[in-house]
Amino acid sequence: MTTAIPQPELKAIVILGEASMPVARQIQAAIPGAVIYGLVDRTQSADHTYGNFGEFVRELFQNATPIMGICAAGILIRTLAPLLNNKYQEPPVMAIAEDGSTVVPLLGGLQGVNDLARLIATGLQVSPAITTSGDLRFGTALFSPPSGYRLLNPDHAKTFIADLLAGATVKLLGQADWLENSNLPFSPEGNLTIQILENPQGGEQSPLVSPDREPLLPSPNCLVYEFTSGDRQHTLKTGGKLAIVGIGPGAAAWMSPEVRGLLQSATDWVGYKTYLDLVKFLWQPGITRHESDNRVELDRATAALN
Repeated sequence: MTTAIPQPELKAIVILGEASMPVARQIQAAIPGAVIYGLVDRTQSADHTYGNFGEFVRELFQNATPIMGICAAGILIRTLAPLLNNKYQEPPVMAIAEDGSTVVPLLGGLQGVNDLARLIATGLQVSPAITTSGDLRFGTALFSPPSGYRLLNPDHAKTFIADLLAGATVKLLGQADWLENSNLPFSPEGNLTIQILENPQGGEQSPLVSPDREPLLPSPNCLVYEFTSGDRQHTLKTGGKLAIVGIGPGAAAWMSPEVRGLLQSATDWVGYKTYLDLVKFLWQPGITRHESDNRVELDRATAALN
């Protein structure tokens, strides 16, 4: 087991001692691509080892690798404080208690740290310590849209969310399941606007235009998202992944961490409506439900494969 910096698509679970390995393995089972890194001479069963905690964690952060530290939050804060200068580029960083009782998102709100924390907390069967007001009240992160979407004017998002929290309503121009399934206060007469722009080919950035093709002036009252449907077409051409899971024989506590992780990391759920309703507590913004009745198994299987 040698020290190695993970590639950007991987996620790092960083531990300081062997006592953290049981929780680290639970997290690894819930998070696809997670690798466990343990302090050399203090861990025996980690996937890889490192020599100096501060240097290693800072290198992970600078490589934009999501960091899940099974350690005190203060250690991570003091280690990374000198590097905090651009919130738009910060990877997800969170602190997790050694006994798995607490999951605390610290950094990377624009890169989906709260969604990752929820996924980990589900695997550990605890509640994440999320303090982001927008996520808590509206059930979605406007700063970090799901794959295929890009926020074109992020500088306006802070004021936009503050207005929502103060009681403003919002109208949606365009379609986006992850927004429509949220708790955002939508109204046709909303004093705020969310605009979805289609960019089917995934080429140059879409111009900011209204439905009647008039230019839109970016403002704190309007968030504009570009949807690159070409991303979805590319996924279909190159092949996606299909997981067939059993949700368990009874209470939610009996569901395996692996199944929980698969359900929360999926882009689509295909299933009998009653069964999908049984796992709706695991639904995340960006997941599309494809529900049907219990007499169309062949059609359902075909839809899932497609």
